Amino acid sequence: MRLSGSNQQTQRGTSATEESLVTDMIRSQLGAELRRLRKQLETRRGPRRHTGARSVVDVAAGIVNRSRARFYLIEKGEANLTADETRALALFYDANAATVDRLAALAEAANAPRRKNAWWEGIGDPPAWFAIYLSAEPRATHIDVWCPSILPGLLQTQNYATAAVPQASAEEIAEIVDIRMHRQHILARPDPPRIRVLLSESALRQEVGGLAVWQEQLRHLYQLTLLPFLSVLVVTHRAPTHPALSGGPIVVLRGDEPSTDLVYLESHQTAAYLPEPEAVAQHLALLDQIERAALDEDRSRWLIAAIAGFATSPDAGQ
Repeated sequence: MRLSGSNQQTQRGTSATEESLVTDMIRSQLGAELRRLRKQLETRRGPRRHTGARSVVDVAAGIVNRSRARFYLIEKGEANLTADETRALALFYDANAATVDRLAALAEAANAPRRKNAWWEGIGDPPAWFAIYLSAEPRATHIDVWCPSILPGLLQTQNYATAAVPQASAEEIAEIVDIRMHRQHILARPDPPRIRVLLSESALRQEVGGLAVWQEQLRHLYQLTLLPFLSVLVVTHRAPTHPALSGGPIVVLRGDEPSTDLVYLESHQTAAYLPEPEAVAQHLALLDQIERAALDEDRSRWLIAAIAGFATSPDAGQ
């Protein structure tokens, strides 16, 4: 599901258009997950044993009191369900309790996407379409990132983050950076997610904020590479070509259950959320290809130190 709007680094507040886009995204995710559960139930049940048996679709449509045509619109993300209807469907599909609760929460969010008491309330006011990512990131147990041009927000220093925000007022920059710094609290949790960061050498060498800010950032990044749950791998200028060379940043969030997985793609004025299992698998495979072109962790760490100018790197060539 693609959401168009200004980049999350520069736009504050939530317009009616953004609200609609967020609702569409949540509804699309809910529909895709319900469709997946239905197909799994159909596979388990196998073909109908006699002509009079009702199909899974017919029973499911009856549970939520929709016509067959209307039911397919729900699975396409083009029609709403209440939380109670979603619970009833998920239970019919034999989903476990955690999945039932999570899907019901998605249905609630689709009907009221700007829920209060989000962790960033009182810190900043991000655009609604980015708020979806802010909600999903803390729940992830695995985070996989490809950054072709700039370091990821989770690993940025405050000075680097401030310099990286383009064309914004001082107040907007302060809010954006504050949210970004609060996102980094997941790194200090007792149970931090497993994080794989794939960086292009260009992202390392881009002197964001000037020499002093850039060197401070690289020293900070070097220290982060020592964390046991964080893997930073650098794709050098001499690395073999890979399919993501011409694309933008990629983030894959994964949770305890596959149904919580999500691909997040962002460019200057658009973002796309892809919750479908096929999309998650495809992008993980793409990130694996990038990793095969990257230096290993030790050589990546040495290269970061060498570029920062505080260590001599061994041969880090490919």
